[in-house]
Amino acid sequence: MSNARKPAGLEPPPASLRASGLLGSALGPFLGLGLVVLFFAVAVQLQTGAATFLTQRNFSTISVQTATVAVAALGMTIVIISG
Repeated sequence: MSNARKPAGLEPPPASLRASGLLGSALGPFLGLGLVVLFFAVAVQLQTGAATFLTQRNFSTISVQTATVAVAALGMTIVIISG
């Protein structure tokens, strides 16, 4: 066995950095989505003076409009995975 040192760039990161990187990569998209929703809620409130963005009707409309795209994306994913 040799006593040669590995280059500094090839050493694995400490466990604390690996855990925070995993947490950040898993929650990052959801945090980004939350920031976008918050931005538009504040923008609509400032522009119209009424809180019309964060309503049940708006969430229902967005859900209905994205359902078609979600089903198509899921189908395409299954086709790609199955080959």
